[in-house]
Amino acid sequence: MFVDFDTLPPDSRVWLYQANRNLTQQEQIEIIKFLSDFLENWTAHQQTLKASVKILNDFLIIIALDEAYQAASGCSIDKQVHHIKQIEEKLGISLLDHSQIAYISENSICFVNFKEVKSAIDKNKITPQTLIVNRNIATIGDLQSSLFLLAQETWLKNYFQTVSIS
Repeated sequence: MFVDFDTLPPDSRVWLYQANRNLTQQEQIEIIKFLSDFLENWTAHQQTLKASVKILNDFLIIIALDEAYQAASGCSIDKQVHHIKQIEEKLGISLLDHSQIAYISENSICFVNFKEVKSAIDKNKITPQTLIVNRNIATIGDLQSSLFLLAQETWLKNYFQTVSIS
C-alpha cells in the first residue's frame, strides 16, 4: 500500500538510489508515478507492504518501508530492484552503480567516480569540509539526521593529510 512519505515512522527502512546526474522535473514525475503504482501493490509473502517514495535534491530516489507493519522479503526486494532497473533503462541513467560519489560544491551537486576521488581531493574539489552523500542510510531517521556528512567524517578521511606537532 502506498502512503504519504511523511506519515512513515523514523525507524522505517529505506533504500537510497543515487542517480548519476540530476533528474529533470518530468523524469521525477514519471519516476514517482511508476514507483507509486508499484508500491501500491507491493507485497511480501502475499502480505501488503506499507511503503512510499520521494526524490530528494533532484538525484536521490528514496523508497521507504514501515517494517513494523510488515517486513520485506528477498523476493519483494528483488521486485523493487527490477523496477529500479526498468527506470534505468527507460531514462538512460544509472541508479545501482555505487562507484559514483555525490558531493556538494558551491551549492551544486557534483558527481565523481570512485577511481577519481584522489584526484578530486588533490585538486581541492573535495576538502575535509565538503558535504558527501551518505550512502549508508538505513532508516528515515538516518535520512533526516545524516544524509550529508563532512568528508572528514567518512571513509574519505583517509585521503586527507594530517599534520601532528610533536
